Amino acid sequence: MFNLDMFIKLKDGREVKIGKVQSEGVISRVVINGKKVSRHRINNYILTAFYNSKKVASFNVTRPTTVHGIYYSKHVGEMGYFVAKGFRGSGLSYYMVYCMAKSVLKMGIKIILINTIPSNKASITLFSRSGGKKAGLMEKVLKINKKYVDSLWMESTAGNVIKNSRKMWEKKGVKELKS
Repeated sequence: MFNLDMFIKLKDGREVKIGKVQSEGVISRVVINGKKVSRHRINNYILTAFYNSKKVASFNVTRPTTVHGIYYSKHVGEMGYFVAKGFRGSGLSYYMVYCMAKSVLKMGIKIILINTIPSNKASITLFSRSGGKKAGLMEKVLKINKKYVDSLWMESTAGNVIKNSRKMWEKKGVKELKS
């Protein structure tokens, strides 16, 4: 686990604290060339934003695991997020995506994926403007309110996300403050 303790100022003057990036460690035990080997990998990264001590956004990146917890794609992470209604469109999301991508790139995640439904225009816009592109559509694989819906996958490199999301939060008037 490492700490990220900083403040940003939104264009409307609200100051938001970016909380800790927390990590969940996973130990996998595998046999390589007849020897038992334990591998420790960081599996989950969480970044949270607070306004007046209330959580207003949370972003996470999780490394997918496969058979027996072995990471075959340790350079890939799937991002999920939520942003409270009063903070959508403020640039906070772009700043959070930027911080998350910088953090996970340092830890070896080079490709970031998101999975959303095609009707979630806000999520698609956020990730597209942050450098993401559509990677695939899986038909009728998610069940929402007893109805099967499509699943849209998008992808980008962490470097591309860093570059593009920074442009977007700066364009939205988000300012970094000294912590």
